[in-house]
Amino acid sequence: MAAKKPFLSLGYFVNRSQVLKQYRLYLREIAPLAPPARNDLRKTIRAKFEEPIDVTDERLVKQAIAYGNSQLQHVRELVNSVGPVKPHVDASAKATWVDTPSANSSDDDDGAMEDVRGRVGTKWPWQRS
Repeated sequence: MAAKKPFLSLGYFVNRSQVLKQYRLYLREIAPLAPPARNDLRKTIRAKFEEPIDVTDERLVKQAIAYGNSQLQHVRELVNSVGPVKPHVDASAKATWVDTPSANSSDDDDGAMEDVRGRVGTKWPWQRS
């Protein structure tokens, strides 16, 4: 017969949810960094979270969570000291119809204007004779 696995306690699941929450917080904190730095830091964070994977004592798990919270503050300070990353604008991107200027110079006799966006002029049908 196969050996039965012991039942996991409620504390195990509470600690597990706290660890997952903390890991997600780390990932959110490093999101503003540039991709190479973010990837290196993400790998380091993942390695640190996988180190105590075999720890089953609830007291040691709570200590690790508390240590993780203090390290999270250091990561926040690190990210805030770097500052925001400027968004990369692709130079090869072409202008879309939204970016094209309106053509206001070609008025017809009824007031309708030729417009790339398909907008109608301000005169007809709103103008009263």
